[in-house]
Amino acid sequence: MNDRAGGTVLVTGGTLRLGKAIAEELESRGWKVLTSSHRPDSGADIVCDLSDPSGPARLYLEAMRRAPDLSAIVNNAALFTGSDDLLRAVNLEAPKKLTMMLSGMEGRLCAVVNMLDADVLGDGAPAGNLERAVYLQTKRELLEYTRKSACLFAETMRVNAVAPGAVLA
Repeated sequence: MNDRAGGTVLVTGGTLRLGKAIAEELESRGWKVLTSSHRPDSGADIVCDLSDPSGPARLYLEAMRRAPDLSAIVNNAALFTGSDDLLRAVNLEAPKKLTMMLSGMEGRLCAVVNMLDADVLGDGAPAGNLERAVYLQTKRELLEYTRKSACLFAETMRVNAVAPGAVLA
């Protein structure tokens, strides 16, 4: 994203911690921001369960209904614990689906930012428990998908990733 406001950005997981800070910063730079969360009490603009296979499509359609000028997505929503399938659905499959849907926008340059984890840039050795290893594996796969998407959609969409280190809540 750049400093120019130019439409609407959807920030998944945009009501807590890093997602909230991202949403607030984008808003301060003139972007219209829609936030999503899976929790009904979160204060999100759109409540959607990204672990449901149809969740990303429902989220995208609702975001487009509310903001036809949607031109950017920050894939920030993430789970750190849960079953392998749950972590994979939220941390990898949902961002992939949302990226694919936004890539279909004609007539405007769009942008996607996938939030990773600084630990995916290391030597690849899993740190901590098994759930942490699964979480990091989903983020490594999202990094690879980001690289492929950046090439595939280069003419119509910027696809980037950010891998922050530890963030205090």
